[in-house]
Amino acid sequence: MLRTRVSWTGFSGAPGVSTFHWDATGTQANVDAALAATNDFADNARYPCPPSVTLHADQAVDEVDAATGALLNVWNSTSLYGPLVGVAAAPYAGPAGACITWRTASVHLGRLVRGRTFVVPLSVDAYEADSTLTATALARITTAAAALISAAPVFGIWSKPRGASPGVISAVVARTISDRAAVLRSRRD
Repeated sequence: MLRTRVSWTGFSGAPGVSTFHWDATGTQANVDAALAATNDFADNARYPCPPSVTLHADQAVDEVDAATGALLNVWNSTSLYGPLVGVAAAPYAGPAGACITWRTASVHLGRLVRGRTFVVPLSVDAYEADSTLTATALARITTAAAALISAAPVFGIWSKPRGASPGVISAVVARTISDRAAVLRSRRD
């Protein structure tokens, strides 16, 4: 499988990283397509973010053995993508934003395989007075998520190996984006 990343910088609590997995072999065409889809996600996700936030798709794409998690190769895309800067108004709440829940039709070790991507921080313009997301912010994040699902190669969620059970990658078939603000928490808080 392939692994791409988007780094998030320029806000309190930064840096952040979003990691995406692709059910594809390591070929230059797959690497270029996976990184292009990752950059498209970042490009759409930046619109409800404040201008201090920078999103950057990492040019290095990892080829990983899905069963073991072992790194097999590191590829570089033939396309170069620059940093993408947030577009919305400047004020923001540091750890608050949106959460995309990725859904698959796969079960691994007795559990439905799901994943999450946080789009944090969002500008104050991304929220209604009742703290729900505006239609515009929700539409931008929905567009970003839909582009990943429809991309080629197949966007998936990786379930790590556990004990004697190998890891698997499961195709994402749907996404849910809550209309409520999500708070990103970590051990640094």
